Amino acid sequence: MMLWLVALLSAGLFALGWWVSRPVPWLLRWLFRLAVLVMLLALVLPPGAIDWIRDALSVLMPLARQADEVPGASYIVHFSLFFGVSGLLFWTRPDLGRLYPVLAMAAMAVITEGLQLLVDGRFASWGDVLANLIGVGVAAAVVWTIRLAWPTPSRP
Repeated sequence: MMLWLVALLSAGLFALGWWVSRPVPWLLRWLFRLAVLVMLLALVLPPGAIDWIRDALSVLMPLARQADEVPGASYIVHFSLFFGVSGLLFWTRPDLGRLYPVLAMAAMAVITEGLQLLVDGRFASWGDVLANLIGVGVAAAVVWTIRLAWPTPSRP
């Protein structure tokens, strides 16, 4: 019943990611867009769809099917998704400063977890929100440390 709302909000989040990545060089732009798409799909697809994807991946990676049996796998997935998307955002858009991208990714961490409440068979967890936020924080620390250690030359 709420599928239309989940689809609409997810499409809106993807459109925002698409828009933010417009000035980025094409390879990093499409990598960022793909990362946002994978993150949204991983966080809002129903369990049956995730099982189907996991089964398809297990043809190439036999251990993919047992991934959900690993203790803490959910936290690792949440952390990894938000680390990847946040890291790409912070790396490719230093012109946005630090505050707005961090706030945007923190909002995304809460919104995507809230969207899971609207999907049958999914649930929201404060632990997952925390894993998302830790992914954002670690990505910020890594990217800003690299930028501090190796500043890019300014363009004329």
